[in-house]
Amino acid sequence: MPLQRTQTSQRGYKDPKGKTVYAQMGIWREREDIHITIPKEKYFHTTVNEKDGSTRCHKNLYSKLKRLLTENDCW
Repeated sequence: MPLQRTQTSQRGYKDPKGKTVYAQMGIWREREDIHITIPKEKYFHTTVNEKDGSTRCHKNLYSKLKRLLTENDCW
C-alpha cells in the first residue's frame, strides 16, 4: 500500500513537487542497536548504532532516537 504524499510538512515547509511522506514508524532498542521499521511496508526494517566503524553507525540519528525513546519511557 503506497503512503500518502503531501506538499506541506507539519512544520509548514512547502514542497512544490509534493514529495514529502509521513509514515507511522516503529522504533525500539535491542541491545546496542535501535531498530526502525514501517509496519505497513514489508521491506522497511533497519538498525542504527553509535559504534565507530560500523556500517550502521550514525551517531546523530542514534542520539535523537535515543532521546525519543527515553522521553517516552522506552529506553
